[in-house]
Amino acid sequence: MIKAIIFDFDGTLSNGEEFDYDNLYDFFRPYFPGVEGMEYDAVIQNLNSSSIHATGPQNFRYRVQQYLKKYDLDGKVCDLLEDYWEKDSYKYAVLRENAMEVLTELKKNYKIGICTNGGSERQHNKLRQTGLHDFADGISVSEDVGSVKPDKGIYLDICRQLDVKPEECIFVGDSFSGDCLGAYRIGMMPVWMQRDLDRPTRTDILRITDLSQLFDILERHK
Repeated sequence: MIKAIIFDFDGTLSNGEEFDYDNLYDFFRPYFPGVEGMEYDAVIQNLNSSSIHATGPQNFRYRVQQYLKKYDLDGKVCDLLEDYWEKDSYKYAVLRENAMEVLTELKKNYKIGICTNGGSERQHNKLRQTGLHDFADGISVSEDVGSVKPDKGIYLDICRQLDVKPEECIFVGDSFSGDCLGAYRIGMMPVWMQRDLDRPTRTDILRITDLSQLFDILERHK
């Protein structure tokens, strides 16, 4: 019997694409005076493709420095961006269009958990910014727990907070290896939030393109 729905945050409940783009667009605007329109947007699209946002500061310099050099931006800018991403980027956090409506309906019958990788300050601030910090019944952040998905420790922590067993949980995440694999290994039912249905898999994992599709899955697994 399903008692809890646990969600990844970035890219699952949140609109990660908008978050990354808006942060980069505004942060780099002063560094490209006179570059406008398509030309400036091309800069941001290139920087965004470097996965600056992937896991926050971890391996940050390795992932972005070559892109900054391409635009003659030195290591000081990388330092500033790293500090900004940790302390101020949360202000751009927004939920997916129907996320709060879906969560509010789900909470009538299930406990709601959030399980997210990332720095403690940054992730908690994003959850406050989006109104989820006080809404969720349990929150596990990797830096708080000392365990990073897909390691089992962070999944066990959220189960402890929600007072449920892993087999009583559905876990919803947008990363197959970072979210769903860990949930599967511990006995949760993984649901892959994957908007690109052309992305192949030879598994029978449940897939959704919109959070509202969870209602159909729950109806089938009563």
